[in-house]
Amino acid sequence: MDKPLSLADLAAMELKGRCFLHEQGRYTGRGFVSGFELETDRWDMQVRDIERYDSANRTCAADRASDEYCSTVGPYDAATINAEGIISLSGYGMVVHIAPAGQGWSQVNWPETDGYPGGPM
Repeated sequence: MDKPLSLADLAAMELKGRCFLHEQGRYTGRGFVSGFELETDRWDMQVRDIERYDSANRTCAADRASDEYCSTVGPYDAATINAEGIISLSGYGMVVHIAPAGQGWSQVNWPETDGYPGGPM
């Protein structure tokens, strides 16, 4: 079961350089966190090397159109961590999963996205 993270917990974590998986509607993308800022009412995450995932043929291709995600931290948003150390941030219909420090793409058992089984990407 996922454990909620407080703002203080999240602020104490070093997220820069970690792999991430982002899902919003039909869009699924991956990349690396290049910066993370947390204020009392919002979080902003800068990202790099973004690839868009095509679930039909299970491949990724460069997606240069996206370079920053942001959300407001509030009562309908959540930050959690699961037993495997994957942090999940959500807000406004999107979720961003951030891998544990030092783990590469094939080492992470990613959560399910859009009904497709999770696992290494």
